[in-house]
Amino acid sequence: MVLGFHRLVACLALLAVLVAVAARADTVFDPFPSAAKVRVFGAPLSDGIKVSADGTLSAWGLASTPHDDDLRQVDRPVTDGGWLTPVELRQLHSAVRLADPPQWIAACCSPRHAFLFYDASGRYLGHLSVCFECGCMELRPQPAPVDDNKRLEWDRAIIRRIVLAHHLGPLVPPMPPGWPAS
Repeated sequence: MVLGFHRLVACLALLAVLVAVAARADTVFDPFPSAAKVRVFGAPLSDGIKVSADGTLSAWGLASTPHDDDLRQVDRPVTDGGWLTPVELRQLHSAVRLADPPQWIAACCSPRHAFLFYDASGRYLGHLSVCFECGCMELRPQPAPVDDNKRLEWDRAIIRRIVLAHHLGPLVPPMPPGWPAS
């Protein structure tokens, strides 16, 4: 009888854990369900990568000249990492999800890696840009609100594997010598 009671308590505890996990489980969200192809780009040594409405990429950075200390915005190179494989495409589709928002967010949001989505005919659909420093993401065009109590987030491990497989590191730019200034 005692053994049966302990099994019942253990089963109820397991059920409570499963219900709690299911209640907070994230929902996979495919922002571009008609995408047949995705190309990945990186500007890891820039201060940010920008994708225009037509899918044109640019990157920028701040630099000073040897003659003065004024910082100026300058263009930085963007590297084309090529097309994702079918396996990477499936992984990428599973990496974006709707999740409960965090209690607080502190974000620099300077994405340096971008995934451009295309349909089977090669028409540009939109992009997902990610920042490995703060974890923010940009999705354009933005999807219609699905649930006001959720926010979009991305799986860093999956995206990291894809970005590094396409030789688009470093994920976070190195700090300049002497940073922070003493």
